Parts: sequence; C-alpha cells; structure tokens
Amino acid sequence: MVAHLIRLRFLILANSLKKSPWQIVATVLGAVYGVVVLGLVVAGLFVLSFGSIEIARTITVIGGSVAILGWMLVPLVAAGVDQTIDPSRLATFPIPLNTLLAGLAISGVLGVAGVVTLIASLATALTWVRYPLAALAAIICAAVAALTCVVGSRAVAAMATGLGSGRRFREARGILLFIPLVLLGPIFFGLGALFRGSDAWPTLARVLGWTPLGAIWAVPSDIATGDFGRAGLEFL
Repeated sequence: MVAHLIRLRFLILANSLKKSPWQIVATVLGAVYGVVVLGLVVAGLFVLSFGSIEIARTITVIGGSVAILGWMLVPLVAAGVDQTIDPSRLATFPIPLNTLLAGLAISGVLGVAGVVTLIASLATALTWVRYPLAALAAIICAAVAALTCVVGSRAVAAMATGLGSGRRFREARGILLFIPLVLLGPIFFGLGALFRGSDAWPTLARVLGWTPLGAIWAVPSDIATGDFGRAGLEFL
C-alpha cells in the first residue's frame, strides 16, 4: 500500500505536468532554485568544520530549527501548496492509519523540497567531519530531522484542510501572512540590534537544543564535546 501511494503521487504529478506547460516551467525553476540553495548550504556546512564547536552548534541548531518551523508554517499560510497527495482526499478510503502515515511521509520526502531538505540535513555530517562519531550521529539525526519536517508539515496541512473551509480561518490566515510582510524591516532591524555584539545567539541555540525544533540538531555537537548524556536526552 505504501508503494502504491508513492506511485500515485508521481502519477498525479505527471498528469498535472501534461495538462499545463506552466506547471513544467514552475517545477523546473523550483528544482534549479533548490539545487542552487542546496549547493550554498552544503558549502557553508563544510566551511563550519574549520571553526569552533560552539559556532558550528549555534548555526546548525538555529538553522535546523528554522527549517522545521518553516515546514510547519507553510501549510498554514499557503494551504494546498502540494496537493499531489492530499490527506483529506484519502480519508474516505479504508487505508490503515499507520500505512497512510508512512506513505504520506515517504512521498513527502521524495518531493523537490523533501529531497533538498534531506540532502541538506545529511550534509551536516560535513560540519562534524573532524569528529567521526559526531559525523555518524549527524547522519542518523539528519534522517530523523527530515522526517520531522515532512510529517510535521503533513500534520499541519491536514489540520489546515479541516479548518480551511471556515471564513474566519481564511481571514486569520491572511492577516498572519500580511502582518509579517509589513513589519519585515522593523523585525530584522530589531533582531539585529538585539543580538549584535552579545552571546545571545549561542544562548538561543542552547535553548532551542531542548525543544522539539532544535534537539535533533544539537546531538552531534554534544557528542563532539563528549557530553553523551545530554546528547542521549536530546535524541530521545
């Protein structure tokens, strides 16, 4: 059944590409953009291997937390962005829940965004290449992190689908999308002033390391420093 759901995803995607040339253009542009971003991320993660553990930990934990949060917020502000496998359309079929969840997770990873996220997550092993045990842990944690992104996004998408029919939810979603765009400049200026010349970024990374957003990203750095107890708790 899982394999059937995966084939269904690509069949629907292929049919949508046949119907609209613009869909092909958008898919190609999205793939090219993803490759460019992926190349920059991989290069940056490799450069981090030459710095201190504290700097590497701060950047990987905060960046990874933003990635997971972004995956979960996108379905709220752009419901229906990926309808190749829509949970609401599968709810009426007698598919066991565990099978449905596994199929949705794997099909999500096999999308352009999923593949880019998975490869970028695996590239964090380059950051810890000087610490073989931490690099090995980074590979395992990368798989968990990528699945967290996809499963979290699917869960939020299913919730948004159920609420999306309500007028108040649509209005609230529009406001949530509009306000940050209006305040984007002051937000960045305020954050820059707050974190400039202080140890706030490492502190933020340490706090995120104990949350569902950043815990999985913090495990390799703690293994690199020899703090196996903390790494085990974060992985758990």
